[in-house]
Amino acid sequence: MPINYKTYPPNWFSYYVPSVRLRSQNKCEECGLTNGQKVYSIQIAKKKGKKTIYRRIWLPMLAPLEHKSLKIVTVILTVAHLDNDAHNQKVELSRLKHLCQRCHLQYDAHYKALKRKCGYYCDSPLCSNISCIHKNPQPCTPIHTHA
Repeated sequence: MPINYKTYPPNWFSYYVPSVRLRSQNKCEECGLTNGQKVYSIQIAKKKGKKTIYRRIWLPMLAPLEHKSLKIVTVILTVAHLDNDAHNQKVELSRLKHLCQRCHLQYDAHYKALKRKCGYYCDSPLCSNISCIHKNPQPCTPIHTHA
């Protein structure tokens, strides 16, 4: 999904991104992989009841490896909003993390499942409604839960 940087603070690229990069020493703050590092990505299958769930694991490229689902991936670090609120103009550095694409996707998975349940995704920079679209026909903010 494309990022709408119009919803971000005006100093996002001049202050926030460099500050988080400096703090992380250009490494993922979850798994420790370095920005630009090459890793092996291997698909594994796990049985969950009658379903088979496929996941990819990442392994450092320490030795030649062969596997039928092997891919070589370049680690790309991005700054993640820990509150999942890109509309938040008063963002604090403590609520941001430098994450690789794999850790970022894992971190956002629960939130994205909630958005699918709601059936709506808001990308409006003017959005301020905190109620769910099913209760109110106006856009939801990115932060809401279903009790």
